[in-house]
Order: sequence, then structure tokens, then C-alpha cells
Amino acid sequence: ERGMFNMDFSHNTLLERFLENEASHPDIICKPKIHGKPTGLAYESIRDFIERIYHREKVRIPLEESIAVTKIILAIMESARKKMPITVGHALGNL
Repeated sequence: ERGMFNMDFSHNTLLERFLENEASHPDIICKPKIHGKPTGLAYESIRDFIERIYHREKVRIPLEESIAVTKIILAIMESARKKMPITVGHALGNL
């Protein structure tokens, strides 16, 4: 009878459920189950990648772009750890 749902698309806990005696953050992005089958952005991305490798098909994201994004993520983490800007460099090409 009492409770509320809060939706805030600015962070990873998009959906919050508050009931009288409990609160939860249902997973609607990474691995929710629909009709008993795992689905969601992260799950589908990984599934697609594995199926393309298995069937020897071209992957959706080129290797060079994947490497560049990984370097950016590592630079963000290093910047946060050192609490200062980090230069990523020219290794990113045209990204």
C-alpha cells in the first residue's frame, strides 16, 4: 500500500523502490531477467561480441577504437587516483 518508485537517469541506480519496510535498486541495465532470460545493455553487448567471435563475423567495434576507449578509462581512473589531470596523448588517433 505504501511506497514509491523514483527514477533518475543521471546515474547507475536509475530505478529506486521504497516500500514501508525495505528499499531496493532493481537492475534494469546490466542483467535484468525478462521472461526468465537474462537481458539488458551489458548482457546483450557481451552476448553479441561472443556470438560474432564464435561465428567468425566482424565485431561491431573496431579493435583500435576499443583500445582507445580503454586508454581513456584508465586515464580517468588514474586522474581520479592522483586528483589531477592526465594527458592521454596522440595514441587515440582521430577519436
